[in-house]
Amino acid sequence: MTGHPGVAGAGVAESPGAAGRGAAATDRPGSAGASLRFEVLGPLRVRRDEEDLDLGFPQQRALLALLVVRAGRPVPAGEIVDVLWPQRAPASARNVVRRYAGSLRRLLEPGLPPRAPGHRLLRRAGGYLLAAAEEEVDLLRFRALTKRGKRAAATGRSEVASRHFVNALGEWRGPVGMGMPAAVREHAVFAEVERELAATARMAADAALLCGSSEQVLPRLRQALERDPLDESLHAALVLALAASGHQAEALTAYERVRRLLAEELGVAPGTGLAAAHTRVLRQEWGPAGPQAAADPSPATTRSATLPGPSASTPPSAGPPADPAVGPDGDRADPLPGPHPAPALVLSALPSTGDTARRCGDARPCGDDRPPLGSGAFVGRRSELGRLAEITDAATRRAGTAPTADAPAPDAPATVLISGMPGVGKSALALHWADQVAGRFPDGRLHVGLRGFDPVRAPLDPAAALRVMLAALGVPAARMPVRTDSLAGLYRSLLAGRRLLVVLDDAADTEQVRPLLPASPGCLTLVTSRHALSGLIASGTHPLRLDLPSAPDARAMLAARTGHARSAAEPGAADEIVVRCGRLPLALTLVATRAAARPDLPLSALVSELRHAGNPLDAFTGTTATPRTHPGPAAPGHTADPRSNPTPTQQTPGTGPAAHDRGSHIHTGPAHPDPKPDTHPSDPPDLRTAFARSYRRLAPQSARLFRLLSLHPGRDLTPESAAALAGLPVRRTRLLLDGLADAHLVAERAPGRYAQHDLLRAFAAELAATYDAPEDRRAARRRLLDHGSPSGTP
Repeated sequence: MTGHPGVAGAGVAESPGAAGRGAAATDRPGSAGASLRFEVLGPLRVRRDEEDLDLGFPQQRALLALLVVRAGRPVPAGEIVDVLWPQRAPASARNVVRRYAGSLRRLLEPGLPPRAPGHRLLRRAGGYLLAAAEEEVDLLRFRALTKRGKRAAATGRSEVASRHFVNALGEWRGPVGMGMPAAVREHAVFAEVERELAATARMAADAALLCGSSEQVLPRLRQALERDPLDESLHAALVLALAASGHQAEALTAYERVRRLLAEELGVAPGTGLAAAHTRVLRQEWGPAGPQAAADPSPATTRSATLPGPSASTPPSAGPPADPAVGPDGDRADPLPGPHPAPALVLSALPSTGDTARRCGDARPCGDDRPPLGSGAFVGRRSELGRLAEITDAATRRAGTAPTADAPAPDAPATVLISGMPGVGKSALALHWADQVAGRFPDGRLHVGLRGFDPVRAPLDPAAALRVMLAALGVPAARMPVRTDSLAGLYRSLLAGRRLLVVLDDAADTEQVRPLLPASPGCLTLVTSRHALSGLIASGTHPLRLDLPSAPDARAMLAARTGHARSAAEPGAADEIVVRCGRLPLALTLVATRAAARPDLPLSALVSELRHAGNPLDAFTGTTATPRTHPGPAAPGHTADPRSNPTPTQQTPGTGPAAHDRGSHIHTGPAHPDPKPDTHPSDPPDLRTAFARSYRRLAPQSARLFRLLSLHPGRDLTPESAAALAGLPVRRTRLLLDGLADAHLVAERAPGRYAQHDLLRAFAAELAATYDAPEDRRAARRRLLDHGSPSGTP
């Protein structure tokens, strides 16, 4: 889904200045039309109090349905024409749209004078916008509840997550937009809403399994399957939910029914996810689901296959191996000639710790070119390492031996999501742990950099990542399938019966990761991301959120890089460095690197440099980076988005050489800008670059709020204070704050209390001074003063 429109006008503003001015319109529906209720998740209806309004002709109803689905966002006239006339639009289409819009405006606001613009159906950007609050639109309520469920799942509160998901699905009353012409309902705009509903049903089933409330989601799973009877992931969720609710016989009947349906309709057997659910029911193992249940959300199927020659510690599979070149949908590569012993491997730019592992230098283009920060001096993180040890023990216990009552064999692969703010040490922890436990995975190690927040290149496509991993597993490129689901099926079949360690570094989102997760018990996957990836956690992934290290750990980290004797000789200076770095590992690494390059310089001299830096961020640059020259405040009215338009030779501060969004690569200048000639690729990035990689991924309203938060005088703030700064309704602001918290650009220290790390706050203040006009900043401060005394502790 795209965005979370909570109220009218949300997401309308394209620039920081316009966002605040557009907020005035967002509050009007609350007074002008609070009694209206819009329903599109089922029969299309608009109710005023208890009265159903007559919505008019089918095409007029279709226009209203489109505006409701996009509530709070402008819909261009061209898109309206495409939706209302899927085959061929008449020459008078735009005039007809204007007439329909006028009729709807009078319907929604019956007392409106002729030619008055009204407050509900507004003209915006060559199109129309429906101004409605979250509580007025069933789809907006559904999305808000789904987001709360994801956040609860991301923090391990499966019972709360299940309740939110079930409440969200309670808004669903039937096929989306019933009452419109059938051809219009098949448009991608409404099909995407159907996919949102099905995805929430899957997450609800996963959360319900974790907390033992599967009975509650059965009606919603059945309802979702009525819309897509060939969705295997939904069938797998239904089979497990039935069994967990005490209906084991019905679960087996449901599996047999879909098995016959797949054979009759598609000529295929159930895929790995559905077959695994069936096996778990037979074994009466329908407890918390592992990530493989949701790893392949498509209805494609996968045939079981194994590589010849399993490792000595892995029991051989029964019967001859199946053809490993057969994808889940029958997309087949040529048979692989000759024997294929299982390679022990490391797909990484890092040296391997295993004697038999090989380095795949040719894999560098698909990974991060830079070695991990601090890989040579890892200290601290005892509690996190202890949690990783527990998960690894559970994934590998007694592997290769017959299971017993005391030591049952693992029934699912284990996946850990390591998330946290930029520079907190996610990759360092993952790679350190991978080195420590490499010997427990005799079939090798895969390491892929997913480039989720790369400053130049687009995030790595799952298909490209799968091809690199398959190449490392010995599959020739000419024999690889084309489709992503086929590549994933081949990858999982090659890993069947094996024990591998997989590191997926710098993930952008859940959909990038899911096809890359092994389905074989005994495998361990470590995923790092700056985002919470609640969709993965809802599917059973273990969350491991990295906070700042403790003060003793931060001091030990500094000492490990500068020398223990040096830190011991100046303990006061070392302590002040830790404080001025905000205990952030990347900041500590940058300062320690500078100290190591100048061994004759006392730490107290470094402290003096930190104290007298005009901007706190100026003190945290790479040792070989060109010093930054601040361009000064922007001219009044300058609201250019700092996430775009930097050039390779004259960069926007803190934005790196290019801007990108998920799945795209947008920049000015040469097609493939190289690093600056005075910056070595192995140098750690400075703090501005590290922070900008996350900032660039924000939507315009979120980016504007992030900048304006730096104007708040207290250490933490409430959604009400943030809403006053941004000039937005509290509901919308709370959603934006939740999104910033998911990106780890703010932290929710207590329910409803948000705070920024001091260095992130300095970065936001720098951006606000450069890109928000002075009058906009003054207006934000006035709104905060009018709101009342600032929240938080000064």
